[in-house]
Amino acid sequence: MFRYGKGAADIMDLPAIKKYTYFDFTNTAETLLLLLVATPFALYFGWFSIVVKLAAVAILAEFITNWIKTVKVGKTFSPTVAFYLMWAKNCYEYGVLYANIMQGKWNHFAKRIDVGFTKENPSHFRTNKWKIIKMILLLVLGLVVFMA
Repeated sequence: MFRYGKGAADIMDLPAIKKYTYFDFTNTAETLLLLLVATPFALYFGWFSIVVKLAAVAILAEFITNWIKTVKVGKTFSPTVAFYLMWAKNCYEYGVLYANIMQGKWNHFAKRIDVGFTKENPSHFRTNKWKIIKMILLLVLGLVVFMA
């Protein structure tokens, strides 16, 4: 899946594919990279625990979202299946991120390909039920972690 993600990043600028690309909210890989970049500042200002908590919330929200998807779509309650779903999804996302960084395509940060190829020039920051569930989980988990 990592190499599939790298391949997706490689073809993102091809004329036939470019018209199906759009910018979206950061995925877990991009969010963790941003937190990693913020770490030196967090250490300097004494906010390191906040960065660690945000990273934990992002990973936990990703896992719970995939677990809900496993139950609803896969009709299984298995946390192992949810973990493997999360693993495959994140390997792809890390592959895209890695390829874009290695190729110096900083303008491709949070850029996606609409692999349905049904509508040219898709709108940016589209939501679906899984993104909405993950956003709600991020808010709820964030409140729980930071209020504790």
